[in-house]
Amino acid sequence: MVVKTEVCNFSELKIYPGKGIRMITKDGKLVNLINRKAKSFYLRKTKGQVIRWTVIWRRVNKKMKTETGAKKRRKKAKQVVKGI
Repeated sequence: MVVKTEVCNFSELKIYPGKGIRMITKDGKLVNLINRKAKSFYLRKTKGQVIRWTVIWRRVNKKMKTETGAKKRRKKAKQVVKGI
C-alpha cells in the first residue's frame, strides 16, 4: 500500500496524512508545514539552509546523497605521433 505524502515547504521533510499544518498566504499560495517549529521559522522568514535539522541544510552541506544523473564522461587524450 502506498501512502501519499506531501513535502514541507520549509524543511522538505515528508508529511504523512493526518499530520502537519496547512496555511494559505495573502497571495493565495498553499503552504504545507510539518509542525509548529517549522511554522514559526517560516513566519520569521528564516532560510531553511541555515537550520541544521532541515533536509535543505543537509543537502547544501553534502551530508546526504543527492540523486544525480549519469556521471559525466571524460574524453581520453589520444596519443599523437608527430613527424620531426
